[in-house]
Amino acid sequence: MKKFFALLVCSCTLLFAVSGCNWGINPDDRGNTGYTSEDESLAGDVVTVGESESPFYKLFVVNEGSFGGNNASLDFLRFKDGKYVNGAFAKMNPAVVGGLGDTANDVKVFLNSLWIVLNGSGIVQVLNPFNEKVLSEATSSYSGSVAIPSPRQIAFDYPNNCVYVTSYDGATFEYTQDGVTGTDKKGSLYKVSLDNLAVLEKVEVGYQPEGVTVAGDNIYVANSGGYHYSLTGQYDNTVTVVNRSLFRKIAEIEVADNLKDVCTDGTNYVWVSSQGDFYSRHSSIHRIDVAKNELSTSLPEAVSQVRCSSWTSLGTVSNGYKIYIIGTDDEFNWEPDFVKSYSLYEVDMASGNVKKVPFAGTDAASLKTPYGLCVNPYNGHLYICDAADFVSPGTVTAFDADLKKVWTHTAGIVCGHPILFAPVTVY
Repeated sequence: MKKFFALLVCSCTLLFAVSGCNWGINPDDRGNTGYTSEDESLAGDVVTVGESESPFYKLFVVNEGSFGGNNASLDFLRFKDGKYVNGAFAKMNPAVVGGLGDTANDVKVFLNSLWIVLNGSGIVQVLNPFNEKVLSEATSSYSGSVAIPSPRQIAFDYPNNCVYVTSYDGATFEYTQDGVTGTDKKGSLYKVSLDNLAVLEKVEVGYQPEGVTVAGDNIYVANSGGYHYSLTGQYDNTVTVVNRSLFRKIAEIEVADNLKDVCTDGTNYVWVSSQGDFYSRHSSIHRIDVAKNELSTSLPEAVSQVRCSSWTSLGTVSNGYKIYIIGTDDEFNWEPDFVKSYSLYEVDMASGNVKKVPFAGTDAASLKTPYGLCVNPYNGHLYICDAADFVSPGTVTAFDADLKKVWTHTAGIVCGHPILFAPVTVY
């Protein structure tokens, strides 16, 4: 199946180098104009003409939709003609009942495939990113989706030919007239084969696991404990460490309450974000020493006072690995009419140095509720999703490195997950 992924000549995100995987992205393949697809017949709006986002071919925007509304959606911008298309999944898969699904929590690009995690539907959809179609038995050896209960986020392990999916795995809660009720249980990490999308095994992790990443010999899972808090008044504060070869838990590292995203610098450290409790304990960012499997350092107070409303991480071509965060210093002010002041934080993963750029005085100041972010490491362009009021359609806006607006377009409901993809050569 990995060989099939390669034959589509599709994409690989520039997140981190994966040990043992031989593939290459050519940054001089400007515009990628030699590729065609049947989705070029779809109607759309031209938002930019003649702009090269080398080496990327498309920007995908995954809209979460409202929980229980079954209205998650997939948009894309094709750079070679500047056309932005809303609702591409539904248009390219009219036979799929119910559309993309309910509540899209994560999206990743692996080689030539686009993976979308749908929490409410309990599935992970696998698409061909050149035409947004679900992989089917007509084009591969399996149907392009895998059932996982309440999936949250995913990470790929190319050498071991599998993908890892975090799952709430049966935990529930609901508000009733008599209070809060539900099922209080720990979540799981699922191991899924890249050959046939079969679930191979699972291992218990912490309460309500979110982010997952692979670093060295281990897998690191950030546990939030969101449902656990609603039922017991306590968040989870651990990162679960699972050995890749044995696929069993070998450690739990106490970090901070309500963990969310996790990533690796590819060498010595794993970084993890905490959402705090939203009212008294600030959100924060921490670094775990991979060699020792213990908490190493936390970022300076100027960053720990910022809510991590958006998070992305990637290695830039020119200056090493970075984490980009959108946050606000006034994270505890929930007054209905209060307008939060956001900033962009650029974290150097080698030194831990932080550069803060306030949105005030830039074109980015117009954003109401920044909710998702990705960065082109070659030219510094940022694509920021604005979820607005979480009910109406949001917007996605491209900014240059100085936060000057390049273009903007209406997206879907709870616009939250932009991701770039580029043709990749596998050898």
